[in-house]
Amino acid sequence: MIKPIRLRTVVASSILSILATGCTAEPAQPSGYTPVSDDVLFAQVKALPHLTNIANLYYEKKFGVSNGYTARIDTDGEVEPNTFMDDVFAILYQGRYQAGISISVTAPIKGHPDTPHLYLLPSSTLRERYGPQPGTGTPPANKPLPVAEGWVPPSKW
Repeated sequence: MIKPIRLRTVVASSILSILATGCTAEPAQPSGYTPVSDDVLFAQVKALPHLTNIANLYYEKKFGVSNGYTARIDTDGEVEPNTFMDDVFAILYQGRYQAGISISVTAPIKGHPDTPHLYLLPSSTLRERYGPQPGTGTPPANKPLPVAEGWVPPSKW
């Protein structure tokens, strides 16, 4: 039989272990870093041309989940999906320090009208592409992205 004190110690240490591994603390923001507010970022994303619908655009910070921006976006397909997402990432990268980004975009592709593309970028990959935060809000012109396989704008079908 386990003594009550030992049982409480086991339970308490188990809970602390779960809490320590399940929570993702926000990284310490460097002094002088001023993120663009979420409201401003979200308005900039919603104003992008070719966006037809956006759902669940928010910053996620909860137990067991890495901190970051998330959304589901539909486009009219007239913009290449990778180029569109590059614009979204560059905008959101101006926000909270070292936040990851998880976005899915649906763009019509010839023969497959609603083809989803999932883009998940950790903060280290974002830093490689967009430089130090907060960035400029514009994708780097000297680093073009590959075109999504099978993409042809609907106007060319």
